[in-house]
Amino acid sequence: MKRSKLIFIAMILSALFQGCDSEEFASAKTWVKSNDLEKAEEFFVKAMAVEPENAEVPLLLASDVYVPQRRWAEMNEALDEALRRNPQQVTATGTTIAQAVETVREVTWGEEYQKGAVLYNEVLAETNQAAPNEAQQDKLRQVAKHFHTAIEIYPGKSSTYEPLVFTYRQLRDEEGELAAIETALKNNPDNGLVHALAGQNARKAGRLAEAVTHMQRASELMPDALDILTILTGVYLDMDNSEAALETLERARATAPRNAEVFFNMGAIYINVANVELTKGQSIYVAAAGEEMPSKAIMAQEALAHFAKAQTGYSEGLYFMDNVLALTPDDDDANQAIKDIRDRKKRLGTLQRAAQGLIE
Repeated sequence: MKRSKLIFIAMILSALFQGCDSEEFASAKTWVKSNDLEKAEEFFVKAMAVEPENAEVPLLLASDVYVPQRRWAEMNEALDEALRRNPQQVTATGTTIAQAVETVREVTWGEEYQKGAVLYNEVLAETNQAAPNEAQQDKLRQVAKHFHTAIEIYPGKSSTYEPLVFTYRQLRDEEGELAAIETALKNNPDNGLVHALAGQNARKAGRLAEAVTHMQRASELMPDALDILTILTGVYLDMDNSEAALETLERARATAPRNAEVFFNMGAIYINVANVELTKGQSIYVAAAGEEMPSKAIMAQEALAHFAKAQTGYSEGLYFMDNVLALTPDDDDANQAIKDIRDRKKRLGTLQRAAQGLIE
């Protein structure tokens, strides 16, 4: 008798829950089963008005009507409406609306993204880093279409934008690449790699201030990426800003305290700074030799100031090159740099003594 009562109660509860659906919502789901999506959409829209607080109505409108028809903008509008109504509402399958919306987007995005990724890798294997032929270019254009569609499906998915940019780069399509970067930064402004790509393009075009802005942002978003800091260092050197370049490399050294490349780059910058100071000082010294006192003494003092800066730069350069050899003893470039520094320091010492003699 107790079992019969439990079964009877379960049947009543089931009927009650089924009865919660409006006639319009129930009809919409029936039309979906009949694969008449036009009718299903009509009744889902009616159910949206009849059940204004039921988040499952727009959810199913998105997943059962718009997804099969690849109507991505309307899909996203319906999913956003479901989230607006009640993200914590439990669906018929037991998940929350928020979870169900994420699943719809992830699965639908994944199907389209995978098509593009598979085809992209296929082209890379065929080209083996060579320029793509006409047939391969056609495939890459199809790849771009898949990635663009994936972006339409899930604009906030950051991992779509990077391969899209690289697809246009493979196509040698600069206009397409720039447009892809612009789209990426509009929809996903905190993507460090996209900022880095934007910075590289700006540097290539000679827009150095813009390149710095993008590379700085990239380094903030990817603080452990040495490549980003290396590129940023290069941009500062393009701008003749050795001080900023050294500050950037100090950040790199903090990230990778035993990286030979970082040490070498720091040493190279200090050597370059020293060479500039040596040239300036030597030019002033030569001019001073032909002057009378007191101008000769004043110019000699100025030359000595440049020589002192050159000595400091060479000493720093020697320190960092020694560190390179401590990590990579067979580095020929570092060995040659050390030899050049020692030769220049000897020459510099001679010039310093000569300049001092003009004063005395």
